[in-house]
Amino acid sequence: GKSGDLQPPGPSASQPFGRHSPALAAQSAESAVRSLHGGAEGLGGQGAEGLRGHETRMTLSLLKDLEEGLQVHKERQDKLLHFWLAQHETMRTELQRLLSMANAASNAESIGLVELQARFNQYIVLLEEHEVVEDTMLFPMLKNLFPASADAVDRVLDPERHKSVDAITARVGKLLQQMQDRQRGVLSNEETQLIVDALERLNDYMVGHIRYEEEVAAPWLTQAALSPSAPIAV
Repeated sequence: GKSGDLQPPGPSASQPFGRHSPALAAQSAESAVRSLHGGAEGLGGQGAEGLRGHETRMTLSLLKDLEEGLQVHKERQDKLLHFWLAQHETMRTELQRLLSMANAASNAESIGLVELQARFNQYIVLLEEHEVVEDTMLFPMLKNLFPASADAVDRVLDPERHKSVDAITARVGKLLQQMQDRQRGVLSNEETQLIVDALERLNDYMVGHIRYEEEVAAPWLTQAALSPSAPIAV
């Protein structure tokens, strides 16, 4: 359940990846065209048949490189999507675990504030990493792939949504710290219930927050990551 269990799949998915990126594929195409012209000049004395054979080999080689580049790029997109969804699932699990810990403590003689606060801090780290993935990788990739998704993506990335998440999360963190600072050995039932109520509000808000992101992004993400890449016709 630790946030370190999930690692981003690589550099920003909105950018080209490795030697098979679209940008490098274009450079490869330009290089192939130059080679084709050079080869044509060298084949001037071998007649039209030799020239056509050379052009065919160069064209097939170029198309193969382009197809491989598109496949590699799609695989990176798929990995990023699955990573994003896995982060959402981990966040749901962590929120439920925090709530379960607090509810269990409300029926006990004391609450393990140190353990609860440490778990909450782990959740904060996961949340921050998740927001980086969304803001700099997942959603920029989506807008680049599907310009028509821009309005939907911009609604998801509305700064006010981030502010709301920060505010409700900060309230829980502040409450836990206050309880930790003034703990007199055992919290009262009223104090314990304050923590339970705060975590319930956080859980309800974040579950809705995550669901909204998935509902808005799902149609575009399905096209981006789950549609099979058709081979290039030759």
